[in-house]
This record gives sequence, structure tokens and C-alpha cells, in this order.
Amino acid sequence: MTGDPGELPTPGTVGHLGLYDPAPRLRAGTGPRAGDAAVRRSFGGVIARTRSGGELVVAVPVSHDEKVIGVVRTSSALSAVRTQVLLGWAALLGAAVLALTVGVFVARRQARALARPLEDLSRHCRAVTAGDLNVRAAPSAIAEIQQVALTHNDMLHSLS
Repeated sequence: MTGDPGELPTPGTVGHLGLYDPAPRLRAGTGPRAGDAAVRRSFGGVIARTRSGGELVVAVPVSHDEKVIGVVRTSSALSAVRTQVLLGWAALLGAAVLALTVGVFVARRQARALARPLEDLSRHCRAVTAGDLNVRAAPSAIAEIQQVALTHNDMLHSLS
């Protein structure tokens, strides 16, 4: 590597981020001074993923004119990665429970909105069966139920 020194972003609070030359020596960032197995394998032009000393390690080749000129290596503690994955799964589970709760609430509300005018119509039919021809079905906001109520009322008008 020649020219400007390599610059890397800060890796955050967990983990290390380092840039290695073909020697392989650490040129910038943090990590082992000499490149480990992942860094050496990455100089072969592949992305290397390994576990080393309780850490998850990923090494990515840096190319110029189809030649690997360096490797960027990052590592994070397995426990930190595991914690982030578990927090992600917990968030997804929470979102699923919330969506299911909202779905059940909306479904129950819709079911009540559909059932109420039908129960009213059923009550009127029982009154007619008991001999009361003066009852009338209440109008409904649901077109199909409204049609049945109008037909029911027309039938009672004809009977009386």
C-alpha cells in the first residue's frame, strides 16, 4: 500500500475494525498486529468469516486493478452479536404480538357491527312469530342487511 494512509470509520462501541497490507500487518484501525487466518485467506480474494477467541471475525479483500491490495477485518464479541440478534427477535416478536392484538380487536369490532343488525332482525322475526304484526325492522348501514330489513317490513305491511 502506497500513497495516503488508510482511513477507517470508528467501529462503534463493540468490536474492532482494521486495515491490513499484504505483509499482512495492521496499517490502520484496531485488531491483531499481524493478520490472522481470516486476513490471510482474504488475500486470496475471498470474504472470510471465522470465529476466533470468542469473537466473530469477517475479513473482506480490497482490490485495485483486479489485484488484492489490502484487507479490511472487523470483529465483534459473539456475546454482543448474540445480544443484538436476540433484541432484534424480541422486537419482531413484540411487533407480531401487537399486530395480532390489533387484528383481533378490529375483527371483533367488525363482527359486532355485522351481528348487531342481524340480531335486531332476528328479534323482530320472533315478535312476528309471537303474533305482533306492528313491529318493524330498524334500518341498517350495511346494504345487504338493509335490503333484508326492507323486505321484512314490506312483508309485514302486506300481512297486516
